[in-house]
Amino acid sequence: MSNTWIKMCGLKQRDEIEIAVELGVDAVGLVFYAPSVRSIGISEIDELLTCELKGTKVVALFVNPSREEVEAVLSSGRIDLLQFHGCEEPEFCESFEVPYLKALGVEASVDTEEIEANLHRYQSAQYFLLDTFDAQDHGGTGTSFDWSQAAALSAAVKQKMILAGGLNPQNVGDAINRVKPFGVDVSSGIEAAKGRKDIIKMKQFYEGVRRA
Repeated sequence: MSNTWIKMCGLKQRDEIEIAVELGVDAVGLVFYAPSVRSIGISEIDELLTCELKGTKVVALFVNPSREEVEAVLSSGRIDLLQFHGCEEPEFCESFEVPYLKALGVEASVDTEEIEANLHRYQSAQYFLLDTFDAQDHGGTGTSFDWSQAAALSAAVKQKMILAGGLNPQNVGDAINRVKPFGVDVSSGIEAAKGRKDIIKMKQFYEGVRRA
């Protein structure tokens, strides 16, 4: 049974949060990037997080935000981890004195040495997230990158690496067995429609991870 760390991202409804917590996922992601169909507003944070979280962490996702945007979300007092999905510099990510996760979009032409070099710049990150590169959507595309790129990374990197991009209940077990990441992150792979999660798929994904 796999103890791989699990994050479910882009949750917008209270029942989605409740199911994720009930399943026992390690983290839920709230998106604060207005162009995304999965985005929420600051005023919705308390409305969504009404249940006892039982150790599930709350991650706030940003794409090239201003300092004021991040600080406004942090002022809710409900955020455990920041996720930066744009071109944010390490100094910016570190400056909030909150643990952070840095996402890196992986292109087909990128080799493992380049990935590791980029991740080295963010060595202060608690976690790294490898996702399929998309200049417009910045994640949640439902498309996988070449997992052999992630599998070839050093063991030291994989101790902090979260795998994302095109994961779903059917392929997550294979992804874990091939890449052996610290964790996995899913959004579109557990949706009934873009921006609305499917409770059955959420359960199937969790079970798929634990069976790996």
